[in-house]
Amino acid sequence: MIKFYKIFIIIFTIGIFSNIPLTAYSDDDLKYLKPKFKNTLSLGGGFIYKPTYYGSSSIRTVWFPSIYYKYENRENDIFKSFSIMGPFASLELYNFKNFSFNILGEYDFGRQKGDDNSLTHTKDIDPHFNTGLEIGYKIPYDLALEVAYETGATSFGDDMILRYSLSHNKYFWVNFTQPVINKLSLTTSYANKSWMNEWFSTYASADYSQYDAKGGFYSTKLSNMSIIPAGESISLFLNIEYEKLQGNAADSPLVKDQGSKTQYKFMFVVLFKIAEF
Repeated sequence: MIKFYKIFIIIFTIGIFSNIPLTAYSDDDLKYLKPKFKNTLSLGGGFIYKPTYYGSSSIRTVWFPSIYYKYENRENDIFKSFSIMGPFASLELYNFKNFSFNILGEYDFGRQKGDDNSLTHTKDIDPHFNTGLEIGYKIPYDLALEVAYETGATSFGDDMILRYSLSHNKYFWVNFTQPVINKLSLTTSYANKSWMNEWFSTYASADYSQYDAKGGFYSTKLSNMSIIPAGESISLFLNIEYEKLQGNAADSPLVKDQGSKTQYKFMFVVLFKIAEF
C-alpha cells in the first residue's frame, strides 16, 4: 500500500508540474490560434519500459522506431482530427461544446510462450488489432468523464473491455502553433469472461492449478501523458502508467503465484517533424 501512494504522488507531481503554463490561453482564445498547416508528418523513435507480459512481475525494455501523422482542423466539429503513432490510432469523429466522440485503434502484440519461462504451460495470444469507441464529456476545471469500449477487430464483440476514466486535460501554448499537451487520468476497467479467460485463466499443469477467470472489474490505473515541443521541429512524447490488478485478474495463478498485481509502464519517444502540408 505504501508503494501505491509513492507512485501516486510521483505521477501526480509530474502531472501538476507539467501543467505549469509557459503561455496559457483560455478555450475562447484557442479558436483564434489557427496553425498554417493541417497535416503533420514526423519520424523518430524511443523505448517502452513495460511488464514482460500483462500480469508479470518482470520488466523489459523495448526499443522501437516511430512514425507519427496527424491531421487537425480546429474549425470543424465533425472529423476534427486524426492521428496515428506506432501501434495507436485515433479519429475524432465529433467534438462540439462539451461532447466528443472518437474511434480508437491499437495493435496488440499478444503473448507468446517464449516471452517468459512462466508462460510455458499457457496458451499463446496471437498478435491482433483492437478497435473501439470513446465518448467524452467535459466538466469544469479542465476535467472530463470518458467511457471507452474496446474489442478485437476480427472477432468484433467476442472479447470486450469497458474503461471508465476521469481525466484532466490541459493545453499550454509555447507559441501560436506548438502546445504542450498534458493528460492525467484515473481509469477503472471491466472485461467480459471471454477476454478474462484468454489473459488470466490457467489449466492444470506443472506450474499452475486449474483456474477459470470470470468477467468483472479487473484493474485501476493512474496515468500521465505529455507531448512537449522541444524546438520548431522536435517533440517529446512521455507516458507513465501505474496499474493495480484486482478481482479475478489478481487471483489468477499467473499473477498471484508467478506475477504481480502492480504493473508499471514508462514510454518515451522523440519525434522529428519532416513535413507539414
